[in-house]
Amino acid sequence: MGRPELQFQNFTRGGLKVELCQSARSLGQLWQFRNAIFRGGMLGDDRDIWDETYLNFCIKNIDKNEILGCFRLGIFPSGTAAVHGYSAQFFDLSPLRVFDRPVLELGRFAIDPQRGNSDIFRLAWGVVTQLVDQNNVSFLFGCSSFVGTYPQAHSAGFRYLCRHRHIAPHSWRPVFHGGYRLAQALEDHKDGGAPDLPPLLRAYLGLGGKVSDHAVIDPDLRTTLLFTGLNVAQVPQKRAQRLRAIFAAH
Repeated sequence: MGRPELQFQNFTRGGLKVELCQSARSLGQLWQFRNAIFRGGMLGDDRDIWDETYLNFCIKNIDKNEILGCFRLGIFPSGTAAVHGYSAQFFDLSPLRVFDRPVLELGRFAIDPQRGNSDIFRLAWGVVTQLVDQNNVSFLFGCSSFVGTYPQAHSAGFRYLCRHRHIAPHSWRPVFHGGYRLAQALEDHKDGGAPDLPPLLRAYLGLGGKVSDHAVIDPDLRTTLLFTGLNVAQVPQKRAQRLRAIFAAH
């Protein structure tokens, strides 16, 4: 696996700037931000082995030069090689072998809950779209995180995903080797309220993305995970055009 090909220059837009983090200083600031978001500011930072080969991005406000959001991207030459990525720690991704062109993993996607806004979200997806186009990517994937290690707490969201046919097709769905089957949520007749879907997952679904039929626990970050994937060829054309238009003027 290598770093994605990217013809990218840091740029500004609407009081925000997007940076590719490469220096020791910028990466250190990024890991501290991720630590605050994902680990509640515990001692240390959030770096891991995948930071060595993935591209790390941050989005900052121009006036204070503070990180407001971040994400990282890793590319594999085909779906077969995705078993060496971050998500493969939690899910059996052997079915991704059906994708014989490059696949892209999106991870550590975070926006400051106090200062973030929709512009940060759109800029992040603009960068992702650039890499998809530049690397002829056929499939985009990652893990969607739900707070806590009790899957039943998210039964309303899981019922929504099942009832609205957001479960991935058998052709590339991760193989079940344990975890919480989302179909179990259909048997829970309690009123779970509105579905509690993370913003990143909603974005995937809006583009035609699908999820695994089971959830697993991440004991490190203490979250419940769903594998989330998007067949790039099936993204509605108008939505793809809107994503490409984000950076068209730059």
